[in-house]
Amino acid sequence: VRSRLFSGETDNLRLQDCLEVSRCSSDWAECLHAAERVQKLLRQGARFREISVAYTDSHYALFLRLIFERLEIPAYFSGTEDILHKSVMHMAVTALEAAAGGLERRDVLRYLKSILSPLEAEQCDRLENYVILWGIGGQSWGQTWKLHPAGRGKEFDEASAQALRDINTWREKGIMPLVRLRQKLLRAANTREQIRALYEFLEEIGVEAHLTALSEAMQAEQDYASAQELSQLWEILIGALEQMEELLGDTVRDADAFARLLRLQLSQYNVGTIPPVLDRVTVGELSAMRRKKTAHLILLGAAEGGLPGYGGGGGVLTQTEREALVAMGLGLTGGASWNLQQDFATIRAVFSCPRETLSVSCGGSQPAFLFRR
Repeated sequence: VRSRLFSGETDNLRLQDCLEVSRCSSDWAECLHAAERVQKLLRQGARFREISVAYTDSHYALFLRLIFERLEIPAYFSGTEDILHKSVMHMAVTALEAAAGGLERRDVLRYLKSILSPLEAEQCDRLENYVILWGIGGQSWGQTWKLHPAGRGKEFDEASAQALRDINTWREKGIMPLVRLRQKLLRAANTREQIRALYEFLEEIGVEAHLTALSEAMQAEQDYASAQELSQLWEILIGALEQMEELLGDTVRDADAFARLLRLQLSQYNVGTIPPVLDRVTVGELSAMRRKKTAHLILLGAAEGGLPGYGGGGGVLTQTEREALVAMGLGLTGGASWNLQQDFATIRAVFSCPRETLSVSCGGSQPAFLFRR
């Protein structure tokens, strides 16, 4: 198979014991078939760590996580992930954008609903109901609220008075740190003071202690990869702020530009983990598997446009312009042809990984030419 992967006759190959090629009705069915394949290999004496699953499109990871968890197949998902949507970064960026944007109601509530919010879910819900009921926003965030929690025309009794005291307590705990952050951002003379204002806000709401508690809870549930990730995220955030202060500390920009700059900087980071337990199935994108030696490989997504990916050249120049420049004697890297060759090299490397068996499958899309071969 390896020697005739891209060219040559394949009809006379006898591969029933080591190669399985499967066509499934959908991508979900393809992932179910992969799980069944793992269970079959286990019954034949394989270990989890001897099995790897590679996919050509990231949406397979969502299906595989759900299916493997339900079937109690321990799996390690390799590769790196964009950190902007991770809990720590999402909370920091949404809080900064809320403070920089004038404490708009939508932005403030988005921050309060983040996983690292200083309020519990029920507290946040009751506070949100009060805010929407009375149309609170702007300067009202920093003032003690005195209106009835049930609406206009209602008389205060002990229960409603206690409810209002609770809401004001949650306002002080959840929203006043944002108000103080906004005040510091408006007074800041340069980027250094803006960074320090954000760091003081993170200290005030106790992010580091909250992360430690979350990490310990994840370790207790044996979710070691997520615990690793949390500790990395805090270090990345602090490192990003320190780097920004060192390079841009004396420069001047308004609060909104500072929030956009931090979002842009954090978008350049990725986070990855190492396998927390040895005996697990390794799962990852095709490119992450090209150097992974394994006994059994299951490859998902052998559909047209996925194997290879046929990605465009990208960059400023079109493919026609690149070809014209190459014809003039200029040596250029990149471009559609170069990317296609890179894809072929990756595919060859992945097909060279398994020692014993290879399973290739295609979902509901048109099969790729390699699948047909």
